[in-house]
Amino acid sequence: MAVNISTGVMNSLLVKLEEVCRYDLKEIQFSTEFDFKNNIWHLKEELSCMNALLQKLPNMEALNIQKRELRNKVRELAYFVEDRIDRFMHSFGTVADKATLLTDTMDLMLPILFEKIHEIKDYVVEEVRRVESIYNLDESISSNPRQIEIDDISPVLCGKANRLVGINVPCEVIMQLLMEDMEGESVQHPKVVSIVGFGGLGKTTLASQVYKKIHSRFECAVFVFASRNRSTSMILNDILSQLRYDGSADGVKSLINATREKLSCKRFLVVIDDIASIETWNSISGAFVETWNSGSRIITTTRRKDVANACCSSFHGIVYKMKPLGWTDSRSLFFRRIYGSDNYSPELEELIIAIDILKKCGGVPLALVVIASLLASQEEVNKLDNWLKIKYSMGFELERNPNSKWMKHILKLSYNNLSSDLKTCFLYLHMHPENYNIMKKDLMRQWIAEGFITQKDNRDLEDIAESYFSDLINRSLIKPAQFKHGEVVSCRVVHNLFLDLIIEKSTEENFVTVIRTDQECSRRHNFLIRRLSYQSNRGNLIQACESLHQVRSVIYFGDRLHQRGESLPRLQMFEALRVLHLRMEGYFPFRAMYDLSPICNLFQLRYLKLEGNRFQFPDTSGELRYLQVVDIKCSGDLVLVGGFLSDACLPSLRHLRTPWNAELGRGINRLTSMRTLEEINFCNCSVENIRHLGMLTNLRTLGVIYNRRRGNDEDDQTDMVKFAALATSLRELGSCNLRCLDFNVALMEHRQPPIGFLYSWFPPPQFLQKFHPQMIFFFRVPYWIQ
Repeated sequence: MAVNISTGVMNSLLVKLEEVCRYDLKEIQFSTEFDFKNNIWHLKEELSCMNALLQKLPNMEALNIQKRELRNKVRELAYFVEDRIDRFMHSFGTVADKATLLTDTMDLMLPILFEKIHEIKDYVVEEVRRVESIYNLDESISSNPRQIEIDDISPVLCGKANRLVGINVPCEVIMQLLMEDMEGESVQHPKVVSIVGFGGLGKTTLASQVYKKIHSRFECAVFVFASRNRSTSMILNDILSQLRYDGSADGVKSLINATREKLSCKRFLVVIDDIASIETWNSISGAFVETWNSGSRIITTTRRKDVANACCSSFHGIVYKMKPLGWTDSRSLFFRRIYGSDNYSPELEELIIAIDILKKCGGVPLALVVIASLLASQEEVNKLDNWLKIKYSMGFELERNPNSKWMKHILKLSYNNLSSDLKTCFLYLHMHPENYNIMKKDLMRQWIAEGFITQKDNRDLEDIAESYFSDLINRSLIKPAQFKHGEVVSCRVVHNLFLDLIIEKSTEENFVTVIRTDQECSRRHNFLIRRLSYQSNRGNLIQACESLHQVRSVIYFGDRLHQRGESLPRLQMFEALRVLHLRMEGYFPFRAMYDLSPICNLFQLRYLKLEGNRFQFPDTSGELRYLQVVDIKCSGDLVLVGGFLSDACLPSLRHLRTPWNAELGRGINRLTSMRTLEEINFCNCSVENIRHLGMLTNLRTLGVIYNRRRGNDEDDQTDMVKFAALATSLRELGSCNLRCLDFNVALMEHRQPPIGFLYSWFPPPQFLQKFHPQMIFFFRVPYWIQ
């Protein structure tokens, strides 16, 4: 059973307790097996009663304070118990493997563990009794929204079918306002057009379309986001990053000076989206004065009229007020999202309901898309009844007085219609910074590592995670951000109003804690931090947080490694960690390395991703028996992998991407769960390891890099043997599960590797869907492709 926003870890905890009851303690000659199992069963029964309460609570539209407190306490209790059961299971498993040698150790350890179990059981019993005596839960509660499995992203949301509606006229108006008198202009400061309107009208879409059409006419162009959670320094750093600034600047003043220097005497276009306050604009605008650049343009978007006026008063500016869509455009957008075409003719009853819903949406594009996506997600059974329920849930306020407050009501309708599993996956987006392109594979693997994905009908967890991802896109909760080979590879939240909803719900449910400032770090929480997203370059913020042993996910976004690494987390603090993603790229003023040796003791770790070039790995994988993902993306040669990957003691490893200079040690054939093996350096691999690739029968994706820099006769002969071994392995993999093959050749001294085996791959691969040869010259198309 999956971990989810409603019941927390209660379902997975009950499964673990049942597993613990099956432990055979007789092997280690301990005499209290009967009492131990009785205590565990009693604990399980009491927690099952609490779980029944949790199952009733999620769909209550408005929980009163008492019931909300009950729900939160029960969930926190489940986390508390599971952490201790995990430690017991780990300790028992570690020692039981050597039972004949360590009986005495167990005799000392188990009484302590049993005492803890007694304490937990007594505490749970007391809580259950207190809950039953104080709270009265309403029995007439609706069931969970049903989860509909969706395997593909709707074509309506991709490609030509997703044509923008009602954008051409305002786009032309904005372009005319920006470009008029440009050539003969003598003013030495930029011209500003400020787009204003409440959330959901399409300001960002309009600004991005104008930017795409005219940015090539300027010497430099920048598009940045300035939402309320982004500091001035973050916005200025973003501008400098897009201007390819390679110096170092700390503090707002130095960042402003650096921006002025980069823009000086250049004709530039800057788009600043979603400015939240006049103070933010006043701080940023200093970077655009005294740049001596006639013909430069600035586009701003904001929800506030006073901010729009401030933007225009600073320079020569014009305010453009966004208007809702007209009836024809509203109908076109609405029906296209539901039926895939705006020419579809629905049944009369459907049409009547649809017209009423269109009126309630008031021509607001975000409301139209969200409600249409919600209607499209309904099952055909009782379709009209579901449509009517959604219609009556919308109210009339948006039709009469559209504003951001009532837009949030519309967004909550869509959120409340999600199953608990989808809500959980959706809220996990809060772990990533605002307006950040979240890689699809990363997100899905993090969901799995956290335990959010429930096994269903023997389907593969990754296939289920992909269906969840597609469902969130089809419901217009997230949108594709990048495509590769016709597939979505990254996403972002559809709108900042949805982001506000994610933040609100995530905070309310104590689901994700984000640290950007000292204030956020020092804030006292009623409950323990469970998932931590660190989005700051400031030092000592994590260390200032109290009690981090129970944290399950840590994602660190920092652009630089500080002296002595003081801004980085001390990994030994995170005893219950499942997900660890460290992203440290940028300017490095010294040669310190970040020591990863503590990860050996993180026995619950399932996902490890590292981005940067200052990591030093331990010489052993230690206790990482559950580690499923190792993704090392480095930009330099200062990643010291050591023996971490050489002992092949990672039985659960499914996805591995190595740095270019890493060597795979012996025993890779034992990694039988491997699904993905990317960027392995052919020249660093032994012949034995290349032969053993063919034994990875579950492998779906294989990426090979050949980068022989200098060659001699001995190297050539070795390469011939290796390529022969690779040909054999590929034939074996091709008859199993191989779906994708990447072969990247970095040609040095015009050396063409011996790739003749790619012409005569026999038997042809059964399931191969993608073949990406890079810098390989074929004189004819291999017959197996034909």
